[in-house]
Amino acid sequence: FVQSCKENIDMSDRYTYTEESVASYLQKHPDTYSTFYWLLSQVKISNRSQSDVQQLMTARGNYTVFAPTNEAIQNYLDTLAQKGIINTADWEGFPNQTVKDSIMKVIVFNSIIDGGDETEAYQTSSFPEKNGEEFTIANMNDRKLSVTYGNDPDSVYINGTCLIDLNNRDIIAINGYIHEVHSVIAPSNESLGDLLKNFLDEGTEGYNVTARVIQACGLFAELSQ
Repeated sequence: FVQSCKENIDMSDRYTYTEESVASYLQKHPDTYSTFYWLLSQVKISNRSQSDVQQLMTARGNYTVFAPTNEAIQNYLDTLAQKGIINTADWEGFPNQTVKDSIMKVIVFNSIIDGGDETEAYQTSSFPEKNGEEFTIANMNDRKLSVTYGNDPDSVYINGTCLIDLNNRDIIAINGYIHEVHSVIAPSNESLGDLLKNFLDEGTEGYNVTARVIQACGLFAELSQ
């Protein structure tokens, strides 16, 4: 788990200035982020803590937050329902509380990079420069996110599929930066073969040369197992 995350939030660390924290900004834009803001309050920082992530987002720090829109989260629930993971595409459709808690944690933890006290939060100008390159710091789910740039220089994707909104990126908060994304950042069930084949099918830059070599060697089938 990310070591810089506090187990119990010191209330004295809460901001009292007029500027927005990550949490207060999300709260003041319910048409876009109400579901994500609510999820932050439902997910504990760790199994040993009574503090939730929403409280963490009010505290001092350097947080990079890839905030999924309400629509993005609903689309994710729709996908889970189509796969039969949940019964209906809403928060009442989960088969049990354990699955529900797990999905909530996936959405929240994968969306936040905690830079701790020493490392500045990431704005787009400080993102990795090369396609497919990873951020040096892992997210709260202890996974490193990658950045992909489309043919349009303003098209920036997290993990190859989560588009950062052109008009709602680099939103400055006193404890980090917020970047609106149009998809939930979630672990993929696709195999390596599936991912590489998608690069060829969609013409996405980054690994298309590698994908062509693997295709020429006839290894897609093995990598898809």
